[in-house]
Amino acid sequence: LGIDDELYGEKIAALLVLNLGTHYQEADIILHCQQYMNPLKLPSYIYILDKMPLNASTKIDKRALKSWVVSMLENGFD
Repeated sequence: LGIDDELYGEKIAALLVLNLGTHYQEADIILHCQQYMNPLKLPSYIYILDKMPLNASTKIDKRALKSWVVSMLENGFD
């Protein structure tokens, strides 16, 4: 998810829902991303959610996710 940034234009936020019974730390996710992704595409922020918000047509509500991430960043939860 692209989040507006004054310096870079956009930063990447990764929002994940883990399978039941799995427990990952943010460091595990970052390490995995570093192994398999281009450094320019690495997420700056990682959030683990219980479930993704859905819109009326049961698709992932990207606007709600973006609003949620922006509010988290404004409140110092990065």
